[in-house]
Amino acid sequence: MIRNKTLPPLLRLCLLLAVVLLSLRSAQAGLDFGVLKAVPAMVTGIYLEDKESVPIMFGDSATLTARTYPEGQQVEWAITPDDGSEARISFVAQGNNQVVILPTDQSGSGWIRVEASITGGESVAAKVYVGCQICTGDSCNVVGSGTVNIGSIDISINLGQAEEGMPAGDLFVRADKPSPELFTPATIRLSTLSENVIPVYLDDTLRQVVTPEAFVVIEPDTASSYEIRFYDKSDQGELQEDGLYQLTLFADPFVVWRLENPSPDGAAPTDLLVQEYREGLERRYDYRYTEADNTWSLTSGNGLRLETRLEYRNGDGDRVERTTVSGPDGNVATVSEKLYREFPWGEEVIAEISDPDGDRLIT
Repeated sequence: MIRNKTLPPLLRLCLLLAVVLLSLRSAQAGLDFGVLKAVPAMVTGIYLEDKESVPIMFGDSATLTARTYPEGQQVEWAITPDDGSEARISFVAQGNNQVVILPTDQSGSGWIRVEASITGGESVAAKVYVGCQICTGDSCNVVGSGTVNIGSIDISINLGQAEEGMPAGDLFVRADKPSPELFTPATIRLSTLSENVIPVYLDDTLRQVVTPEAFVVIEPDTASSYEIRFYDKSDQGELQEDGLYQLTLFADPFVVWRLENPSPDGAAPTDLLVQEYREGLERRYDYRYTEADNTWSLTSGNGLRLETRLEYRNGDGDRVERTTVSGPDGNVATVSEKLYREFPWGEEVIAEISDPDGDRLIT
């Protein structure tokens, strides 16, 4: 340290130039040293230890690790069944940042939500399937394949495989009721346990996903529609100034999912049209919500199947889901009900009834 001494003129000039250059570069980078703050402790991701342990089959377990910044932070875990899921699990935290998940003897199949957080920091969440996942052929492992279910808006789109054959993850669109945000990418959520799946956000909205098998682009089309486009990995181009990757010339998606509001302009949103385009074929799904009786309907099979679900409380206070399936002629094919009851540990299915207005076959 120099004290009580006058700096040589040349050295003073060099120091002055250094300060000026630093100020200019800071201004160009948008830095303000008056507002720079330390990065808080946070969870940066949730990853699977055993690549072959998902879905978690009955009698098996899966170990998840939460990566933190700085390393070695104490992680808090919250693991719950997803809405409508019949999965039931127990879990045991190990060390600072690991958790072991085990299905209980009473568990059915379905998604669970795994959330990891640090006190005072934001949480990170992922979804894991428990039990036997319903697939058509090998659709569980086919990149770009998906399922569209009723109960509410319930759409999941597969991201294919990651390292060592483990699932790369899924894109989810879930909503209890229609809203203007439903027709924009704002409602898409990514769930992955792979370190090789890279999300790209723009203004806090998921816009691209880079996976080992595909380059996924989420592109707004109009104010009330957007598309999820699956490209070959080789179609991923250079990183642009806005933080998004460019598409290569002549890139052509091999799967496109389109979500849009089919209602007239200015009308309150009650419907959602979902279309899947693959290999020149279109699959169409039409959601409709009736607010008066809290009823959802889903037309699938390009109009061949109409499924309607009504939810209400019976005289005992149990939640009842009543599902009616009809054909294209409007004739009812099946009617079924599920009864859910609240217990101190959560909601459980207590009965399933086939033909509730007739033979009432209860299981």
